[in-house]
Amino acid sequence: MKSKRFAVEQITSILKQGELGVPISELCCKFGISEQSYYRWKKQYGGMEAPEARALKALREENARLKGLVADRTLDKVMLQDVCKKILRAAHKREMVEYLTRRYAVSKQRACRCVRLMRSVYYYRSDRDPQLALRNRIHELAAARVRFGYRRILMLLNREGWRVGKKRAYRIYREEGLVLRRKRPWRQMPATEESCM
Repeated sequence: MKSKRFAVEQITSILKQGELGVPISELCCKFGISEQSYYRWKKQYGGMEAPEARALKALREENARLKGLVADRTLDKVMLQDVCKKILRAAHKREMVEYLTRRYAVSKQRACRCVRLMRSVYYYRSDRDPQLALRNRIHELAAARVRFGYRRILMLLNREGWRVGKKRAYRIYREEGLVLRRKRPWRQMPATEESCM
C-alpha cells in the first residue's frame, strides 16, 4: 500500500487537534497514520503555526540540497587532485575519464565534465589508418641512430622509398614519444685578465 503524503497545513491541524485533547489513537485511526508518525511530527512541528512549519520544511529541503551540492563539489575536487597533472591531448583525457569512472564509480558524463572533455570527443573513434609499418620503421631507425631527430629519420625514410611528408613524420615521431634529447652545450671558460695580457 502506497504511503499517504500530508501537507504541512494538514500536519499542523492534526497536531492542534491532539493539543486540544482529542485522543491520539482516535486521530491516528481517523487520518490513517501510525502513532510513530504522529510523535515524529510532534517532534518536528510541535507548537508551530502552518507558515512557520512551511518555512522550516523549506529550510530543511534547501539544507539537504546544499549538502548534496557540497558533497558533489568535494568529490569533483578530490577527483581533480587525483589527476592533477595538465592534460592537453584527447587520448590522455580519455584515459583519465576511464580511470575516474573505475576509481570513484562516477558516470562518464561527470568524469568528462571534471576533466573538461566533451562527451562527443570521448566517444569519437578515429577511422584513420594507424600506419603501423611506418611507426615500427621509425622506432627501428630511432633505436639504431639515437642522435637522429625526426628530420634525419625522414631523410632516411625517403631514401628507403617511403613517401612521407615532413608534417606526418613529425606527428608520428611525437606520438611515439621519440623526442630527441638535447646535448649539453659546451661551457666556455670566461676570459681571465692573465690570458688577455
